[in-house]
Amino acid sequence: MKRYFFAVQILLLFFAAGCTNPPQPSAFFPPPGQMVDVGGYKMHIQITGSGSPAVVMLAGSADFSLTWALVAPEIAKTHRVCTYDRAGLGWSEASPNPRLMTFEAAELHTLLQNAGVLPPYVLVSHSAGGVLARLFAHTYPGEVAGMVFVDPGHEEQKSRQDPDVQASMDEAVAPALARLQTFYEKAVSGTISLSDVSGMVDASVPEKERLEYEYIYMTRPVHWQTVIAETLNLDESFAEVKDQHITSVGNIPLIVVSSSATMELAATPELSVRADRVLRGLQWEIVGESPQGVHVTAEGTTHFIQHVKPQAVIDAIEQVLD
Repeated sequence: MKRYFFAVQILLLFFAAGCTNPPQPSAFFPPPGQMVDVGGYKMHIQITGSGSPAVVMLAGSADFSLTWALVAPEIAKTHRVCTYDRAGLGWSEASPNPRLMTFEAAELHTLLQNAGVLPPYVLVSHSAGGVLARLFAHTYPGEVAGMVFVDPGHEEQKSRQDPDVQASMDEAVAPALARLQTFYEKAVSGTISLSDVSGMVDASVPEKERLEYEYIYMTRPVHWQTVIAETLNLDESFAEVKDQHITSVGNIPLIVVSSSATMELAATPELSVRADRVLRGLQWEIVGESPQGVHVTAEGTTHFIQHVKPQAVIDAIEQVLD
């Protein structure tokens, strides 16, 4: 099954067809971390290891804390690590705020403060989470001591494309949104099946986390609802971040780890090649946002580098921490 970048990449994974007579999850999976009140609703954060700066890991579109299952435990052997679920995703409760990155950055800041995780932070982000990480560093200057971007997106990754490429990117998202709505309705009615969701979890994810992924997909309609909201609001989120004119995150260690495969951003291979070329240029611009910026290509990887080649991500984090 092919992987698509941002909403397209995530949502088209949900096209696996399944039966409608659902075997339910084989077990109840409570939050592996703690639920922290952030102002009338609770968000999930898992804190492991010890030390400062704390390594805070931000998932990409439609994803949550489990995506770091192959990376976080290794870093936690020597440092404090925080993985979390954005409001409405994973185990986190829904937020009354719109699913825009300006609100999500503020929610993350409140979550860290209320969980007793004080700055400085090293932010590790994947995909669209990279835009959120840069917004966080811009909004809370002085609190971020380093950054690692895993195949990051950029707020102008669509707006800088040629018009025909932009139209193709929109074309690729539309049917995926319709399918997402179906999954949400099935989750509400209790008719979503294990075969519906099993193909959405990368085979490299450890068994415990794979079962937890399936549990969330089958029992948490709010997760699907939030994925839809984030996807519908993605252009507005990017526009808000673009208005911040982020060109620097400070003189801090910064590494961008890019995948080696062409990302399928658009509806056709030809347009995806053009879209990917623009995105790769934007990833180099992120490198330039710190005088200490470094670029690395993880050879033989797809967009989910943290699953396919986790050691490349671990190495980058350790280099920034050193």
